[in-house]
Amino acid sequence: MLSFRQTLRYAPPLVLIAFMLAARACAPSTPATNLPVVAPTVAGSQGAVADIAAVYAAPAFEVAMTRDIVYAQGLSHETWGSESAEAMDLLLDVYEPVRFDDAVMPAIVMIHGGGFNGGSKRTGWISEWAPWFAARGWVVYSIDYRVSGDYGTLPSSYPELPAELTEAQIDQAHALYPACRDAKAAIRWINATADDYSVSTDHIAVICGSADSVLAVGLWGKRSGRLYGRDLARRRSESVDHEP
Repeated sequence: MLSFRQTLRYAPPLVLIAFMLAARACAPSTPATNLPVVAPTVAGSQGAVADIAAVYAAPAFEVAMTRDIVYAQGLSHETWGSESAEAMDLLLDVYEPVRFDDAVMPAIVMIHGGGFNGGSKRTGWISEWAPWFAARGWVVYSIDYRVSGDYGTLPSSYPELPAELTEAQIDQAHALYPACRDAKAAIRWINATADDYSVSTDHIAVICGSADSVLAVGLWGKRSGRLYGRDLARRRSESVDHEP
């Protein structure tokens, strides 16, 4: 275990490494367009313009929860970089306001914390916050993603990490890459299925907890200034490890 003095010594480079790896993992591989700022109206599946639904300060709706929807699959290896691997389902939960109109709603994506070592899409704060927001008019998605023990796929060009890091720290830094790939896949799935849930792809926010807030930073388009996936609005992922 690191002493307090050693923790102070290694904390700044670890933070820098995390942000560098997040930028590398989450950078879009296709050029982003310079989209104009739009008014709070959206085009529905039939091309008609609809007002974005209002949200409320107090509960206004019953909430329907759909559990364990497969949004993509990712590879889980025996260890980092091993050839032996099997596909694992990547799951999310959806919390929807029960409405009886054709309103197009804003959405929130919640990503649990856990330092890329663990955690759950139904962790304590999400189990409270997700229905809280849904009852007030948001569609809420809570996603799971691969963590260190899943040994997700790393690219052959993945950077070599500092020798001073412990094995646990190296596992954590490696896990950042597949976690970010999974988060991007979830955003693509949400865009691709937006009509099914009456969600406006122009009104999607992300809430993260703890170290995994790095994923929210990585999901923000570095060139477009918009949430990743908006330009892939009708593209649904099936394989995470071979997507942009």
